[in-house]
Amino acid sequence: MIGICAALFFAARTQAATINLTETLTGSQETPPNASPATGTGTETLNTATDLFSWTVDWSGLSGPFTAAHFHFAPPGVAGPVQIDLSAVGTLTLSADKLSGSSVGSTTLTATQVSQILAGDWYVNVHSSVLPAGEIRGQLAAVPEPAGTALAGLALILIGLGRRVKSVRRR
Repeated sequence: MIGICAALFFAARTQAATINLTETLTGSQETPPNASPATGTGTETLNTATDLFSWTVDWSGLSGPFTAAHFHFAPPGVAGPVQIDLSAVGTLTLSADKLSGSSVGSTTLTATQVSQILAGDWYVNVHSSVLPAGEIRGQLAAVPEPAGTALAGLALILIGLGRRVKSVRRR
């Protein structure tokens, strides 16, 4: 029984080729943190079969005009190197005053970059003229997969039922 449940769970996980990610950008996540009133959100998908990485990142309320936005490699609370320059890849849209904007795009990643994202070690950073090292930052986090969560729950229920049947047979 346990073997069947495990096989169902892992089969569903290995077939899942698209991972959804999300983040909220704030000044408090910057390194070092700042009191920026700006905020932002991002959603990404990573296709693990093709290594295609797609994103939509939106921000508003910057303290000064936008200067750059990037995806970086580093764990939370640590600054890291640029992986993707959002000004150079995809479509960048800015408001007239450059205090808000968005980036939409996609690119194929290396195997190393894919493993970094899966480990939770990528963040997006928006820079402004007032805070040129970075005004707001958000660490990418995988969104739990409903099907995988449901299968894990089903597996636990089946394991529990299997144990109950065994204990009833022993009586």
